[in-house]
Amino acid sequence: ECHDCADDIVVSGPLMFEYGETKKCLDYDTEGGHLLVAECHGGHKQAWYFDGAALKSKYDDRCLDYFQTGGNVFMHLDLLCAKFH
Repeated sequence: ECHDCADDIVVSGPLMFEYGETKKCLDYDTEGGHLLVAECHGGHKQAWYFDGAALKSKYDDRCLDYFQTGGNVFMHLDLLCAKFH
């Protein structure tokens, strides 16, 4: 049984997806603020952490957010992450 388990969960590092033998990682395109699924290379733009309320990039602490119009996923400045807290 788990009580208040979220406090014990640590999420940090690459977010990896496996398709059979192929592994892909969530990659941050800092030029356009978009997210990509790309080959895993362990670079700083593939490092993520969960701060208890939002998934953030270790590269610049921006929050992962879903843009409602068009279904695209973008990174937002930490200031805009306040809606998650």
